[in-house]
Amino acid sequence: MVGIGWPAEATRRKPVDESRALPEELWSVARGESALTEALLTLAHHQAEQAYSAAELLERETWALTAILERIAPLWRHLPQPTLRFASDRPDAPHLELGLFSHLATLVAPSAGEQALMSAATPLWARVYTRRTRLPAGQFEAIVRTYVPISVAEAVAALGLGRILNQINIMTRNAGRTLLDREQAQRERQVRLLGVERMLGWEPDPVEARLFSWTAARRYLLMLLLGEGSTAVWVPGAALEALAVIVVTLFFGIPIAVLALIVGIGCLLLRALLSG
Repeated sequence: MVGIGWPAEATRRKPVDESRALPEELWSVARGESALTEALLTLAHHQAEQAYSAAELLERETWALTAILERIAPLWRHLPQPTLRFASDRPDAPHLELGLFSHLATLVAPSAGEQALMSAATPLWARVYTRRTRLPAGQFEAIVRTYVPISVAEAVAALGLGRILNQINIMTRNAGRTLLDREQAQRERQVRLLGVERMLGWEPDPVEARLFSWTAARRYLLMLLLGEGSTAVWVPGAALEALAVIVVTLFFGIPIAVLALIVGIGCLLLRALLSG
């Protein structure tokens, strides 16, 4: 699935006023208080506005759902089923599925669309057609399913964003329970391993020692930067300052690096004045 970029105008969109009242002219038409000519003009105007708003909402919902699917793609491997199924209101109508379709590799003669579905590494949408066929000798019935890829916009238009998000919320809770069970299992393994290591005479480093080492390292770096101790540490302090400027330049850009350089030089000069 190709990601859809968020348009620039979407970030500048004014928030919707949910408290805004419905148009009074529509109330008048609904209550039968408008003349026929005025009522027809009002209905035509608002029908056109609603059609435009519906198209805009579908486009924004498609962007939002596409972004959500890109973010939750890693969760799919924690689910008991590879796809989420959205049943149709009619039993004979095709249903929609969302997810990973690697299980389609068992198909004998997959179509081009089914091959695209099974090779995708990100969740995709498919419309699934089901039909029953009789096997030779008429003893059994086989269920044959055909998968046709569809776009995110088609899925949102068919199901509605609310229904899709409800299923995704359920999926994330299930994934959360799976990861929680895995976390508990890992902690139990860690406790068991610590017991075995102690039995073998292997004692892990205490947390206090690791914290002390980190604290000592920070103090030593600060000593180098400020020139604490003998004059022999001034050269390492200057070298450390140069290294810090390079790192800040790579990660935060030149303006921040210039500021770090000024602060470092100021600290070294202040130390020189105080020691003099």
